[in-house]
Amino acid sequence: MFKKYFTVLFAFYGFFGLFAQQGFSPSISFGVRGGISHSNVYFDPVFRTRAVDVPGGGVFFKYISEPNLGVQLEMNYISHGWKEENDSLGPYSRKMNYLEFPFLTHIEIGKKTVKVILDLGPYVAIERGLTEEYNPLLRHNNTGDTIILGEKNYYGIKPERAYDYGFLGGVGIGAETKMGFFSLDFRYKQGLVNIFEKFPKGNFRYSYSQSYFIGVSYSYKIVFKPRLLKNVDIAPEIKATQN
Repeated sequence: MFKKYFTVLFAFYGFFGLFAQQGFSPSISFGVRGGISHSNVYFDPVFRTRAVDVPGGGVFFKYISEPNLGVQLEMNYISHGWKEENDSLGPYSRKMNYLEFPFLTHIEIGKKTVKVILDLGPYVAIERGLTEEYNPLLRHNNTGDTIILGEKNYYGIKPERAYDYGFLGGVGIGAETKMGFFSLDFRYKQGLVNIFEKFPKGNFRYSYSQSYFIGVSYSYKIVFKPRLLKNVDIAPEIKATQN
């Protein structure tokens, strides 16, 4: 998987590097992003789950080194999770919060005001807590003690690892204005770290997070314009050297 990713990445660099133009000035941008993430978890063995919609967002730094190509570093606060609808056990939902750091190749297609945006790259994330909602079934035994029924063995269990990593890809459309750059983005993200301990110690062979994100962003660009030397008379220096 890593080999395929780097092959695609280098192909992007080679293709869009062909559009380099003379007179281009590199730029940096600082921006913010916000939106809604449609998140679920892929389990194997499979059981019925539903996605949860959670807000997310963050800040980013973008460096454009070529007319169509650059890199983008981000810091986002996001959530992963899922819902269950169990007729016998009652509903259950879980949201796991992460501080996420994507490292993306950023591509902008278009020379005028409107541009198509492509982002591709890996991310790492640090777990920042979880919330669960469910109504356990209660029963009283003969001694008057309360027994909780209907709990699955992952209820109340934190992710096995306090981190996540995976790949992120996105496409969007943006507009360059005098006030800054505005864009509408759509992203897909695939986690590569199992949330729960793997079989045979755990109950699942796989438990990977997956999510779709739609949001808007705003960034402000600073252009580095090269300094040009005009009407510089170097003759006095040459004469001084000869003397």
